[in-house]
Amino acid sequence: MVKIVQRLDDEGLIYQQQDSKDHRKKLISLTEDGIKKYNEILSIVIEYQKTMTKGLSQKELDIVANVFDKMIRNAKKALS
Repeated sequence: MVKIVQRLDDEGLIYQQQDSKDHRKKLISLTEDGIKKYNEILSIVIEYQKTMTKGLSQKELDIVANVFDKMIRNAKKALS
């Protein structure tokens, strides 16, 4: 995790601040460039989602969402 945070910081996508109440913690926020990159990625994800769900009814989408929810719950139980 530290390497990922450091890389994002090096790329100017986040900035870190020491927590004034707990010096063991760092507060991490997106920079303006980080927000731009986030929005670019979000646009790509939304378009990809539209492509993947094209032609599916709301009922079918609800079924898929329910199945994924159950799978996630099962995975969490298995990992705990």
